Amino acid sequence: MSKEEQAKIIIFINDVKYEASKEEMIGAELKQLANIPPGNKLFKEEPGVHEDKPIADDEVVHLRSGYKFYDLPPATFGD
Repeated sequence: MSKEEQAKIIIFINDVKYEASKEEMIGAELKQLANIPPGNKLFKEEPGVHEDKPIADDEVVHLRSGYKFYDLPPATFGD
């Protein structure tokens, strides 16, 4: 395996595989990568019994291969 292949960061957004362009991306960049509407909320799946983590548009996410994210429209959670 080449260094270039090892450097690829594969993530999943809404169960679709994406290759991240860099090791750190902000929430808005992740949404753009997956064509998620700007008004939707982005979450990072947390394994086990932990609550999934909401990701703000301006929040920096340190990516690792295998991370999973999903989005929800604003009207589907909270009051």
